[in-house]
Amino acid sequence: MYTCKADGDFTTTFVTEGVRTLWGYEPSDFLSDPRFWTEHLHPEDAPRVLRQLSRVVEHGRHSYDYRFRVKSGEYRWTHDDMRLVRDHAGNPLEIAGYCFDITEQKLAEAALRESEALQKVIFNSTSDLQALYRVEPGNTFVTEAMNRAMAENFQSRMGRSAADFIGRDLEYLLAETGLPAEEIQARLSLYRQVIEERRTVRFDAPPSAVRDAFEVSASPVMDQQGNCTHLLWNGRNISTRIQAEAERRQSEERYALVTEAIHEGIFDWDLVTGAYYLSPRYKEILGYRDEELPNNMDAFFGRIHPDDSARMTRTVARYNHDHTKDRFLDELRLKHRDGTYRWVVSRGRIVRNDRGDPVRYVGAIGDMTERVESAAKLAASEKRLRDILNSLLGFVGLFTPDGVLIDCNDTAVEDAGLKPEEVLGKPFWETPGWRYEPEEQIRVRDTMMRAAQGEIVRFETRVRDLGQQEMIVDFTFRPLCDASGAVRHIIGHGVDITARKQAEHELIQAKEAAESSNRTKSEFLANMSHEIRTPMNGVIGLTEVLLDTSLDAEQRDYLTLVKKSAESLLVIINDILDVSKIEAGKLRLEAREFDLREVALDIIRSFRVSADAKHLSLACDVGGGVPAWVRGDPERLRQILINLVGNAIKFTDHGQVSVAIELWPDSADVLHFAVRDTGIGIPAEKQAMIFEAFTQVDGSFTRRFGGTGLGLTIASRLVRMMDGRVWVESKEGYGSTFHFTARLEAAGRNACSSTLSIGPAGL
Repeated sequence: MYTCKADGDFTTTFVTEGVRTLWGYEPSDFLSDPRFWTEHLHPEDAPRVLRQLSRVVEHGRHSYDYRFRVKSGEYRWTHDDMRLVRDHAGNPLEIAGYCFDITEQKLAEAALRESEALQKVIFNSTSDLQALYRVEPGNTFVTEAMNRAMAENFQSRMGRSAADFIGRDLEYLLAETGLPAEEIQARLSLYRQVIEERRTVRFDAPPSAVRDAFEVSASPVMDQQGNCTHLLWNGRNISTRIQAEAERRQSEERYALVTEAIHEGIFDWDLVTGAYYLSPRYKEILGYRDEELPNNMDAFFGRIHPDDSARMTRTVARYNHDHTKDRFLDELRLKHRDGTYRWVVSRGRIVRNDRGDPVRYVGAIGDMTERVESAAKLAASEKRLRDILNSLLGFVGLFTPDGVLIDCNDTAVEDAGLKPEEVLGKPFWETPGWRYEPEEQIRVRDTMMRAAQGEIVRFETRVRDLGQQEMIVDFTFRPLCDASGAVRHIIGHGVDITARKQAEHELIQAKEAAESSNRTKSEFLANMSHEIRTPMNGVIGLTEVLLDTSLDAEQRDYLTLVKKSAESLLVIINDILDVSKIEAGKLRLEAREFDLREVALDIIRSFRVSADAKHLSLACDVGGGVPAWVRGDPERLRQILINLVGNAIKFTDHGQVSVAIELWPDSADVLHFAVRDTGIGIPAEKQAMIFEAFTQVDGSFTRRFGGTGLGLTIASRLVRMMDGRVWVESKEGYGSTFHFTARLEAAGRNACSSTLSIGPAGL
């Protein structure tokens, strides 16, 4: 405490002992030197302090703070509180005051100001959105401050300034950002929880039309008494993070899809840490699930086939010493779960440090077992194909579309006395075989060019071997096309047909000689027709004359036997002569109009006695659409039907023989004839031969039924001369049906074409 004068230089008149504790000086230091106090004031504070001393006199009281140099030499903050003492008249008497050290307080205030300034700088410099809300009674929140980032966000996104929200309730601000009412209440409830529980709460706020996605943290602000006075809201924009996370997930999904799509197993060997990683696909290739095979050295190296292990060790050592290698590619076998070994291709990259030493092997394996096995099968197949080709006696070659020989079987080249290099890689027509035949060279070239245009070409050509021996080769050139139809290659096949050609030539000569001999025979028999038939007719005629004379019974029997034998011989002679005429080409068909139904009726009548002798019924059915008169050869048609009906009666012991005539479908000039019987039938294996000359189903039939076996031959050849065909349907033991067709044009005199049906009663 102290006193001083109230005017002039305010000289100190009294100082207590407390000055020693406060500043380290003695009271006498102030009393002995009137300027001692002013000289120890801080230079920055002295003018202000001296000016303020006069205010005590004016106002009767004044207090101020200043810095004073203590005895140790430092300046200490001091708070001085002065009062003016007056006498009874009210005149200034002296000034009394007291002072105390406030240095710690000043330092705390300075630190607080510095902290507040720093907080303000941070508050406005951060890119996060920040706001300070004052907590009002009832846990309502009033916007007190917001940083620059938040103010700029409101301005850019909403066109609103910070002043529009300062001093207003937080509920208003949330509503203006577009939050629905139920979400606003949920947020306020969460913020009240922050105040009540005195803890920070964090959550993610989704984006809206006026704001981005934020990571929000709400923290309580406490005073010295522990009361929550404010709520600090911080919003960090996480749109970039969300996008990055989405891109990361997409990248991971893409990586997983690519890894799965390429069906390769990933591995990662970190040489620095000794860590191994084997992807699930890597383990799947070896027959394991992800959790069944550990990621360690044994799973990585211990499954290598013993024959490949030493090689892989040498390969790794080479990579370690050769710093120029940054990638690797190997094929090896790894042990499968079932005990077998799978061929894999291992490829990847070597990561090296600054010194070039490998620190990491990263790569993938792909299962190539099927490819290796397929390659082995393909090699075996190619060898087998090559062996087959080489075993062929003919020539097989593969050519380019330009005719250049790419490959061929070895045997063909060797048989020609050539070497592969003499023919491979050259146009085929320039190979030695055609060197002496320019015309054949041109022919072969033109033929191959036709094959190159997509045509299959077959031709015969003359080729000479090294011994100048000429061969005839049957060549075929066939185009080989790709999926689009373009000709990519030509395949050629050649067969030596020299011997065959010689045999064919000899066969043709023999055939011509045989045909000439047969024609001579046929012509002879045809020319002998009159000479043979005339005596036979004479024998038959004279026999008939003798039978008309008076003879005894024995003579009549002998002559009757002679007549029958002569007639049978005449039938045989007529058949042989007819066949000879047909073969010699001297049999001609007539073309005249005749009544078809009359011909059919005559034939049925002529066989009535034979049928009655065997108790057989005869029938004839002519369809209504069949013309009554036709143009053709009635005698030859009669001959055909007599042969067929006669055979039917001959080989039928009971039942019926019938003849049916009808129009052939889709042709008005072709008639269809069918002769049916219920006789012995013909075995299936014999049906094809019965139309051959001198042939019957069984040789015993000739002895049993008689005949030459020429009847069906003559009938079939006559049918062919009538532009028709003949065939049989038969089942042994159930009868036969002989069919034939004949071209018989309708005649102009047809008045009607009624149906003719003749049965046993009509005869």
